[in-house]
Amino acid sequence: MERVYYCKVGATGVIIIDVFSAIKPAIPVIKLAMSLCWWIIKYQTAKFDRWCLRNVLLLILIGHLHWLKLLLMIGLLNYRYQ
Repeated sequence: MERVYYCKVGATGVIIIDVFSAIKPAIPVIKLAMSLCWWIIKYQTAKFDRWCLRNVLLLILIGHLHWLKLLLMIGLLNYRYQ
């Protein structure tokens, strides 16, 4: 249940970043991010599950290059997982 929660939070983060950036529609990015999350949950072992949300953020970093926002969010994730 906790893993699914983190993926939902990741998808929400994708939507928020895309709404504020208003560069292009968020739908393809959201689909790709959710696919990444579910693939990690379904096919990998438990030790990879905690990387789900971070991988979503890195996907958006590659797609949109919102460096400052994403570095701050990844920093918050590092703090949360310590």
